[in-house]
Amino acid sequence: MKILRIQNSVLQSSTYILEQEDSKEFYLVDCGDVEPILDFVTTSGKNLKGVFITHCHFDHWYGLNKVLSETSTTVDLYASHIAFAGLQDIRTNFSLYHGDPMTLTSFCRKVDAEIEPICVFGNNVCVIPTPGHSPDCLCYLIRDAIFTGDSYTPDFPLFYKWKQSNKQLAIESESKIKSMVKENGYIVYPGHVKR
Repeated sequence: MKILRIQNSVLQSSTYILEQEDSKEFYLVDCGDVEPILDFVTTSGKNLKGVFITHCHFDHWYGLNKVLSETSTTVDLYASHIAFAGLQDIRTNFSLYHGDPMTLTSFCRKVDAEIEPICVFGNNVCVIPTPGHSPDCLCYLIRDAIFTGDSYTPDFPLFYKWKQSNKQLAIESESKIKSMVKENGYIVYPGHVKR
């Protein structure tokens, strides 16, 4: 599996493209700037199969509606049931405060990542609830790659100042991720990195 990172324009969040050479499909982890994703589709000829959302904050999904409307197939959207609710609330997803109030469109099949088994390129995806930064935070472990969203961002201090944040849970979630990484040698793909 090859992982490509896109540095997005909104709060320098990260979008990850997951692809495999022998597959005509690819996946996203979070969805920000649209143009690099559509450029990848044009260049690779691959179809978007699914999108993993780490949490519902605007900077981790703002390009999703446009990407979904540009794809010709039904895309699986993986998130927690709490995130799906947040994607429909402009205050909870913070789009109201970015000057672009939006909710999720219906161009996808919603999959509760905490309940349904998920497989990517023949690899089972381990879904790890990591509430704290936001109550809907999930991390996704695929082989030795762990996508941590804002639950663990090594380049930045843990952020838990939002109204829905919980400092204690955020600290516990970050500690859990750090322990997993240390014990297993996982490669961390966070929601934000320094340029």
